[in-house]
Amino acid sequence: MNPTSKASSMRLLALALLPVAALALAQRGPALAPPAAGDLVVGQLAAGVRTPAADVERRPLEFFQPLAADTRLEAAPPHLAESREYWQRVDGDALRAGYALALTAPGAVVLVSPAAGAEPLVRSQLAIDSNGSRLPLDRAGDTLVDAQALRAAGMEVAPGSVGFRLRPGFEADAALVVAGALGDYVLHVFEPASRDVASARAQADTVHAGGTVQVQVALAGGGRIEAASGVLVSPAGQAFDVDYAAAADGGLVGTVAVPAGAGGEPGLWDLRTSVAASGRAGAFQRDVRIAVAVVAPVARLNGEVERAVRRVDGALELRLGIEVASAGRYELRGVLHGTDGKGARVALGLAQAAAWLEPGTGTLALAFPVLSGGSVSGPFELRDLQLVDQTRIAVLERRALALRFD
Repeated sequence: MNPTSKASSMRLLALALLPVAALALAQRGPALAPPAAGDLVVGQLAAGVRTPAADVERRPLEFFQPLAADTRLEAAPPHLAESREYWQRVDGDALRAGYALALTAPGAVVLVSPAAGAEPLVRSQLAIDSNGSRLPLDRAGDTLVDAQALRAAGMEVAPGSVGFRLRPGFEADAALVVAGALGDYVLHVFEPASRDVASARAQADTVHAGGTVQVQVALAGGGRIEAASGVLVSPAGQAFDVDYAAAADGGLVGTVAVPAGAGGEPGLWDLRTSVAASGRAGAFQRDVRIAVAVVAPVARLNGEVERAVRRVDGALELRLGIEVASAGRYELRGVLHGTDGKGARVALGLAQAAAWLEPGTGTLALAFPVLSGGSVSGPFELRDLQLVDQTRIAVLERRALALRFD
């Protein structure tokens, strides 16, 4: 930020406490634009399930950041997760007899970890059955490491875990044998060279409690999805089954309902999908995970807008009405665009405002300094409007185009 911009921003911070008398008469309307596809909008309000901390900041503050005219702010799509790996819980009986590794490419990396109560492992217990022969792991695998080495490298693994990379030539027929295995073990197989890649992307990265999480699942590399299962796991460990249906593009769409009382615990929710597939080398498995924010809908924009011009500095204020179900500190932010002499839309600046609001109806005002030089005029657009619950660190509403006015 240059010194002039910084001075302007700090001046507007101070103006946050201006009395109403310093403002010109407010003009009501127009109302917020109807939400569009992809917008995040609260439906039914719910009281918060988490009490705000006593030390939450309560002073009202505002901020303005000028933006270059050619700035383009577009919401990024939800994260696309990709996987060439799978996890499987295997009991000691299966490992002692030889557990087939469903592989699609050479160079698979395998990690075997004892589950709770299982006997720890040492590398000499492991062997590979392939083409009717049993080979000690030192002859079939490279870069063999144990739990101590993995933990030293920063990986949180159970004591008695063993990891290795299979040498080329074993991908078509390999079964893992663990002599003396007792109890359950977690098998993690990662194929960095595989062309068979599962992917998952949520329809939205933020979902309101009581709403629905939807995930799109696909498989690249020529394989075919035969079946899928999955769960949505809360930060506290509660699991909810996901229902999958075939999609028109050959993938799957998973759907799971979020309980109405959710969103009160900190942390992201984990949606895990396990895909059973078939391809050139036969059957194989892929597991893919995405994170979703589940938030309690404790406040929402009510659609009302007032425009005012400050007498003291000529700044344009957009006051937006907010319905509040749970007391907390809320933030409003948005980018104002105008129209230049050639009729093109240009960015003017980003405004933010935050204040403590009690249950009921309140307002937050976005302040934009007077336009200089007359090079930009209406129509104006308020874009990338977001309502944020700072108390619980959650985005409640997000609208790509919120308001258009002259």
